Amino acid sequence: MTKTIKTLILITLFSCLKEEAIPITTAFDFEIINNDFTVPVKIVITNNSKGAESYLWTLKGSDLDSLTEISPPIATYDKAGEYIIKLNTSNLDLEKGELEKTFTIYDNINTSFAMEVIDSNYPPVEVIFTNNTVGANRFLWTFEDANIVSTVSQHPDNVVFETPGIHNILLEVGNGMEEYSYTSQVEVLDDIEIGFSHSVAFEDMDYQVPVTINYADESISATGYKWTFEGGEPATSTIANPSVVYSTSGTYTVSLEISNDKKARILSKEVTLLPDTNIYKYNDIKLGINIAHNNNEIGAFFSTITGEVYNKEQVANVDGKLIDICFFGLNSGFSFNQFISPTTVSDFTFYTIEGATYTQFINLQESCLCTASMTISEFDLISDESGFNINIEETFEGLQEFDNNQVPRIVLFKTYDGRKGAIKVKEFVDQGTDSYIVIDIKVQKLQS
Repeated sequence: MTKTIKTLILITLFSCLKEEAIPITTAFDFEIINNDFTVPVKIVITNNSKGAESYLWTLKGSDLDSLTEISPPIATYDKAGEYIIKLNTSNLDLEKGELEKTFTIYDNINTSFAMEVIDSNYPPVEVIFTNNTVGANRFLWTFEDANIVSTVSQHPDNVVFETPGIHNILLEVGNGMEEYSYTSQVEVLDDIEIGFSHSVAFEDMDYQVPVTINYADESISATGYKWTFEGGEPATSTIANPSVVYSTSGTYTVSLEISNDKKARILSKEVTLLPDTNIYKYNDIKLGINIAHNNNEIGAFFSTITGEVYNKEQVANVDGKLIDICFFGLNSGFSFNQFISPTTVSDFTFYTIEGATYTQFINLQESCLCTASMTISEFDLISDESGFNINIEETFEGLQEFDNNQVPRIVLFKTYDGRKGAIKVKEFVDQGTDSYIVIDIKVQKLQS
C-alpha cells in the first residue's frame, strides 16, 4: 500500500513539470532616410519583435526583395508607388506572427516650364505656357499683372499681359509630400507712342525757302514709318529720320504714321515756310566787354553764318572764318567801344582767331568821310536785300571808337565774302565785369 502511494505522488510531480509554449510579439518600425519620399528612397527597418526565433522579411519592389535576417540592411526603392513591408515570425513552439506596414513613395519632382510669346513683346503680349514638370500632381500658377491671376491647371490657357514692364511668373508644384517652385519673367515693351520734331541747319534758321528740314522720329515702340510731306521733296518717306527740301513758301502739313505688329498711330503737324528775303535777322544779341569775353562769361565774337556768340573758350572750337563780327568794349562805363575785324582782335586784348577773315566796319557814320549812310528808321524798314543798296567802304575815320552817348547807333559792315550788313546798338548794360551791349543785326545771306 505504501509503495503504491509513493508511485502516484511521483507521477503527479512529473505531470506538473510539462513546458508551456512561448508567445510571439511581432513588431517593427521603419524610417525614411532624410524624410525624403521621392525616388530613390532609402528605408531603415528596426525589428522590435519578441519571442521569435526565425524571421522572413518581404520587401517587394526594393533591392532586397526578401531575406531572413533579424534586422534587414537599408532597403532602396527606385520607383514610385505604394509598397508593403511584411514580416513573418516563428519559433520552436510553433508560434507564429505576421505584420504588414504600407507606405507610398513618389517620383522625383523636376520643375520647369517653357514660354512662347506670340508675335512680339509689344503690348498686348500673349504667351503660351508649356508645363514640363515631372513627378508632381499638384500645380499652382501665379501670373503678375495678367488677365489670369492664378490657376491650378497643369496646362494653363494662354495668358495676356498688357502693362509695360517685367512680370513675374511663379509655378508651385507638389506631390503630397514635397513642394517645389519655378520662376521666370515676361517682358512687355513700352506701348506705342507717336511723336516727332524737326530742325534746320543754321543757314535755314529763318525758314526762308529754299529750306531743308530734318525730321526726327521721337516715337516709342515703332517698327514701321510712313511720312507724308505736303509741298516737300521727297513727298513721302519710310525711314525714321528723313530730310525734306521745300522750295515754295507756304504752310504745309507733315504727317507721320507709325506702327508695330500690334498697333498703329498717326500724327500731323504744320510747318510754315517764308519767301526768301536773302537776309538774316538776329535780334537782342548780347556782346560782352573785353573782360566778360576773356572770363568766358559773355562772348564778344559773333558769326552771321551760325547766328552764335562765342567767348574766349568757345572760339577754339569753331572754324575761325565763320566769325565775322567782333566787339571791343573797354570797360563797364562804355567810354571806348569799337567793332573790329576778326583779323585784328590780338590788338585789343583778345587771342588771335585762327583762320580769321577781314570784315570792314563803319563805327562812326557821322565822321567816316564816306558815302555810306543808314538811319535808324531805314534799318528798321529793311525787309530784304534791297535795303543794302549802299556802298560800304571802311575808312580810318569811320573805324574809330564810339561811346554810349548816342543810343541807338547804326554800325555798317561788309564781310570778306562781300555780304553787307548793319548793326543796331540798342542798349549799354552796366553789370561790372559782366557788362554787355544789346544789338540787332541784319545781313545779306551768303550766295550759293
